[in-house]
Amino acid sequence: MLLQHCCCDVAATVASTSTSSATEMPVWLIPSYSVILLCAVLGNLLVISTLVQNRRMRTITNLFLLNLAISDMLLGVLCMPVTLVGTLLRNFIFGEFLCKLIQFAQAASVAVSSWTLVAISCERYYAICHPLRSRSWQTISHAYKIIGFIWLGGILCMTPIAVFSQLIPTSRPGYCKCRDIWPDQGYERMYNILLDLILLVLPLLVLCFAYILITRTLYVGMGVGKDAARVALPVQIQVPPAATTAMAATATATATPGGGSSSSCVLVLNVTTEYNGGSNEAKTLESKKRVVKMLFVLVLEFFICWTPLYVINTLSMFIGQALYEYIDYTTISFLQLLAYSSSCCNPITYCFMNASFRRAFVDTFKGLPWHRRNAAAGTLSTASQAGACAVGGVIGGGGLSTAGGITNAHAPGLALGMDTWRTRSRHEQLLNSVVYTNSAAATESPQL
Repeated sequence: MLLQHCCCDVAATVASTSTSSATEMPVWLIPSYSVILLCAVLGNLLVISTLVQNRRMRTITNLFLLNLAISDMLLGVLCMPVTLVGTLLRNFIFGEFLCKLIQFAQAASVAVSSWTLVAISCERYYAICHPLRSRSWQTISHAYKIIGFIWLGGILCMTPIAVFSQLIPTSRPGYCKCRDIWPDQGYERMYNILLDLILLVLPLLVLCFAYILITRTLYVGMGVGKDAARVALPVQIQVPPAATTAMAATATATATPGGGSSSSCVLVLNVTTEYNGGSNEAKTLESKKRVVKMLFVLVLEFFICWTPLYVINTLSMFIGQALYEYIDYTTISFLQLLAYSSSCCNPITYCFMNASFRRAFVDTFKGLPWHRRNAAAGTLSTASQAGACAVGGVIGGGGLSTAGGITNAHAPGLALGMDTWRTRSRHEQLLNSVVYTNSAAATESPQL
């Protein structure tokens, strides 16, 4: 079953059938877990914060992406640290309650992620392929209902894992592993096959079918948009009589309604032109195409990360210990690490493949409390420097005159620091000239 066996469980099983060198912990395991855990927590926290704070981005698709980020955050916060500790100690030390909770949360998170991707593909299919038919029911409230059903289905489907998970001793004295123990192996196999179908096979088929139809619709729409953007319009050109003889081979002259010969002829030409409506439609289709590409990458990442572990767990149900003759502890650790890496791939994909997400990430980062304090401090510092310069200019202008004999006190524009602009208004120039004329006249007038 998908990630039912914690790494300590698999390690214990491998250790019982392999040499000690095959079960040594790889040197790259702890740094890799640490990096993936950090990226998963910080990246998904940034996605959640961005989508919650930015009301402009609360679309139906982004609500599903928010649900995906919450699921990945759950996987990173609850499951990865426990799995890492179990991997290091080769022992589950957290008790039976956490054994049930971690196993259940792990499986429910994967189910929610898989079905959320299916919901996104169906939403995009109806929005692009059948926009008029889906407009009545594709609303924010409807998206919330679908998300609620996804979580309810994940909880119900993974309840047997919480019921049957328990601690069992390993071959090493005092060590135990967290594992689901079913009363009948046949029921366990049926349950695992059912999960493989509803979490891997059926979602993969639905996703492939939906994105193939979406891609076809988008490319057909882009071709129609290009044709619609180019329209042939008839244009009439009146030609003088002197030019009619030279153009007789290529143009047809029309007679005037009076029956006599006209003093000029009229050429009717079909001119191909473009209009903005087609251009805007092409831009809209191109934007939808970029979104579909991003969603397709999300699907590809999810199935690349999780499919190997699906296969390993299913094979272990049927061939048992013989499986561990072909794979060692390093392989198991790598596959589990690959599965966990899916939780940190989505924020990176949003950042690199969606410009609106990049801008929203930057805005959210600027809105952090410590960043706001730094920005406010910089603004106050700049304002204080500008105020000091203005005050210094006013004070200094009282006793110093310019080359033209005009002091800042006589030039209101200079005293207010307006002369620092490249271009002053005509009103300000007029004001300065009037003040200068009055002050010069007062200086030249006799003393009373």
